[in-house]
Amino acid sequence: MSRNLIQVKPEKFPWLDLNRYTFSMGVEHRGVAYISGQTGSAYDKESRSVLCKGDIVEQTKVAWEKIGVILEAAGMAYTDIVRTVDYVVPRGFPLYRKTGDVRRQFLGKSPIASTGVLVHSLLRPDALIEIQAIAIKGGKEVVIPVGPEYERFKELTYAPAVKAGGKLFFSGVVELEPTTAEGQAKACYTRIDKTLQAAGASYANVVHIVDYVAPMTVEHYDAMAAVRQAHFADYHPSLNASVFHSILNPRGHLEVDVIASLTGKREEIMVPGWEQSYRKLGSVPAVRMGNLVYFSSQASIDHTTGKSVVANYDLGAQARQAYQNLRQVCSAAGVSMDDIAYTLELVPPTVMGDVRVLGQVRREFFGTSFPAATGLIIHQNMRTDTIFSVVAVALA
Repeated sequence: MSRNLIQVKPEKFPWLDLNRYTFSMGVEHRGVAYISGQTGSAYDKESRSVLCKGDIVEQTKVAWEKIGVILEAAGMAYTDIVRTVDYVVPRGFPLYRKTGDVRRQFLGKSPIASTGVLVHSLLRPDALIEIQAIAIKGGKEVVIPVGPEYERFKELTYAPAVKAGGKLFFSGVVELEPTTAEGQAKACYTRIDKTLQAAGASYANVVHIVDYVAPMTVEHYDAMAAVRQAHFADYHPSLNASVFHSILNPRGHLEVDVIASLTGKREEIMVPGWEQSYRKLGSVPAVRMGNLVYFSSQASIDHTTGKSVVANYDLGAQARQAYQNLRQVCSAAGVSMDDIAYTLELVPPTVMGDVRVLGQVRREFFGTSFPAATGLIIHQNMRTDTIFSVVAVALA
């Protein structure tokens, strides 16, 4: 791992043996910490195995307790959290709203940007929720656009967006009206426009977009992507677009996550020969602003041809190709794999029985200097000829 990054290693972590995993609980760099997705898993002496017990409310409490221990080891506190993502499985969804009370217990009145989305399942089959967090020291500022439709946020434990450390984190943006996929995308970007303006920012500051796409929407995704491209005009973000089990509200076609940097010179990273592939997507392999590099998701694609380079559905082979692509983008961005602070790995349910091979792939590319990480079972990749994708963040 780069000498700039610090692996966060709690002295005591009573739930799990941390030496067994190919990821760090957290990675910190100059007051910025990325925390791996946390579930309610804990070692059970009676069964001599790791289990997630209880309903989603009980599991959420354990996950937040873990986050607190990791934050403390990084010299931080709950009040430093600026963003979380809740990955929820369908079995846990009926009680999901009650997890807001748990969040209040740990955060108090400290607001954050927050996104929630339904996944097919988590890597631990008995887990009902996984929570990933970002924390930044030095204070934060809530961003609430002017207008009556935003008044409700003053009573919630999350805000439309949060500024901290020269960065801007959005809560997931969902609009349920109109009912068409393209119409909802337009409504999402109308709200994104207002929030950027309220933060004193523009699309020139946006480094990363996540499109959480509902299965019913896949055939309309090109129209929604065209909406995004029209708003960015002369700029191109890094992008992760994946098909999840569902948006939290089943009437939603799309949820959009936005991350922006308010400081530093913007640099859009392109790998020679990949231009045609990314022109179609309206994105770039990575965007760098200052010490922050956000990467587009990488799969087993040869971007010079746009074709998958792994003919069979071999998860290990596809993961290796995706990480080789990521390594190429790192080189173009002037960073190395050692600078990667966080990865998000996505696989469809058809290969979930093979996910243990991913640990070996991570060892090949990271050695023992593992970044923080989250792994998810989603509905499918946008391209059905791929069964693995990885998204990454580097702090150089």
